[in-house]
Amino acid sequence: MDDIAVSVAVSCYNFEDYISECITSILSQNTDFNFEVIIVDDASTDNSANIIHSLISNNPRVKFIQQQTNKGSDATKQLACTLAQGKYIAFLDGDDVAYANKLQTQYDYLENNPDCSCCYHDMAMIDKDSTNLGISYFEQFYNQQYIPDKAGMAHLVQYGTFLVASSQMFIASAFKENLLPRNLNYIQDFYYHVHTASKGKFGRIMKTLGAYRQHEQSYTGQNAKSNERRLECLKNILMACDYAHSLGCDIEIVNRGKMHFYFAAAIYFAKKNEPEIFTDLIKQSSNGDKFFDNRHETLFKSAKQSFEAALSYINSAAFSNNAQGALK
Repeated sequence: MDDIAVSVAVSCYNFEDYISECITSILSQNTDFNFEVIIVDDASTDNSANIIHSLISNNPRVKFIQQQTNKGSDATKQLACTLAQGKYIAFLDGDDVAYANKLQTQYDYLENNPDCSCCYHDMAMIDKDSTNLGISYFEQFYNQQYIPDKAGMAHLVQYGTFLVASSQMFIASAFKENLLPRNLNYIQDFYYHVHTASKGKFGRIMKTLGAYRQHEQSYTGQNAKSNERRLECLKNILMACDYAHSLGCDIEIVNRGKMHFYFAAAIYFAKKNEPEIFTDLIKQSSNGDKFFDNRHETLFKSAKQSFEAALSYINSAAFSNNAQGALK
């Protein structure tokens, strides 16, 4: 067997409704290189493990690890990465889908762009029934206009996560075991992205090569259920900004990014009609002298008048085209 060029890390926890489509989509990839698939089931309590066994029976390119205790998303991905033998690693969450030519396209890109430590592509948004929602991740990302074809750490820190975890392929040498702080529990991918960006650029592939599923049990769905969890997500993002600074990112860029994330969180809670949380966050978003952009400045000043004035501005035509996707 030829050397393994790409390792695909698939993580699963209680995805019995989705894991079959996920695994089938990756095993059906046609490539001119050898790839392996490492599936880690994080002690699912549903029928996920049995479905996985039925799909991969004696497939030599698949490694299946079934954990006996639930250890969480980060531990699951770390285990897969430590087992990976490929030059490149691609993540695919067990509820997402890879489209035809995903692996070949990303492999070719990284081979031809050695200045990049990671490449990523657009993803269609689908629901729990695999129905296309009519919008892609790039289309709904509210800071897309600021992201160049080859982005760096400064873009991540200032504008947020511009890629879906399941769209990335990165150089295996960028993986660092036990990277995350112990108290970083929710927004983990962003911290990893910052680390990977210290090794090279993030190359964008303007093709839709996968589908990103929206449902109540996804991380995004779970985060939306609890104000406390959403606020903890903000803390996790700010920790990643501090990590970027430790890696050499300019403090002005880090501070601008933090303004943006407080601003984005304030928008989210305003739309949830949480005036106290909104007011606290918008106050923390600026000292009144510097702002992320004109929208931020206008909202900051509107909030000084009243919550109603701020919410009216958020819902206005002047703001609506850029106010989506806060704290994805």
